[in-house]
Amino acid sequence: INTRTLLDYIEGNIKKKSWLDNKELLQTAISVLKDNQNLNGKM
Repeated sequence: INTRTLLDYIEGNIKKKSWLDNKELLQTAISVLKDNQNLNGKM
C-alpha cells in the first residue's frame, strides 16, 4: 500500500464516519506508516 492510497483511504473513512473511531484510524495509519518506513529503511 502506498502513502497516497492510505491517505485517501483515511480521508474517505473519516468523511464517512465509518465503523472505525477516528483515533483508532489514526493509530492504524501511524502504525502502517512506521512499518513502511522500517521496511523501506532496510531495503
